[in-house]
Amino acid sequence: MLSRILITGLVAGSIAGLAITVLQLATLVPLLHQAELYEASFGANETLSMHDNILQDQNQAGVFGKSLLTLLSNGMTGIGFGLVIAAGMSLLGRTRAWHGLLWGVGGFLAWSLLPAIGVPPALPGMEQAPLLERQSWFLVTALFSSAGLLILVLLRPLWLKPLGLILLAMPHIYGAPVAPAAQSGIPLELSEQFLMASLSTSAAFWLLLGIIASSVFRTLVRNPQADMVCEAS
Repeated sequence: MLSRILITGLVAGSIAGLAITVLQLATLVPLLHQAELYEASFGANETLSMHDNILQDQNQAGVFGKSLLTLLSNGMTGIGFGLVIAAGMSLLGRTRAWHGLLWGVGGFLAWSLLPAIGVPPALPGMEQAPLLERQSWFLVTALFSSAGLLILVLLRPLWLKPLGLILLAMPHIYGAPVAPAAQSGIPLELSEQFLMASLSTSAAFWLLLGIIASSVFRTLVRNPQADMVCEAS
């Protein structure tokens, strides 16, 4: 049983991590580069084309290293959450594709969409609340949201359902850290594009992770020889 969880987490997490990296490089990275240009040119006398050339040289020099770090980070994140999903499937015994889809939807809601209500993804150069406050609120919101969704979806007693709603609402009732009011050189359209692209890529990651995890776990259940090979090795 443990080998099924490990294999599922490694395979699903690695594939989802690779896929999200490709999406991020295609959608988010160009927006980040544009934001860097606006940030560099905001309040300066140099022309935008001059900053474009400078930043282009810097980006070309470090693009491989940044891409590799992004891939490793996404892979580790995918494997970690893939192990959690696989463990949940093992405990519940629900491994159909739509079960994996539900796990993906829940992960997206708890770890992306609901925290983004208070702490949305932001481009460089945009005014934000202090980093520690944002990270703390994001983590608390994600954990409370995860617990709340699990109570609402999995627990049988109806009297526990309001507890799930309370957990979902508590971080937002408390309130997210507020960014200082200051002028930014980032256009509103660009920040909105980045927000939508961030949420879209995150949704793709979670849905893909859930579907692949259910497929891999179901295959291992149907082929117990895979467990024997892993345990023997």
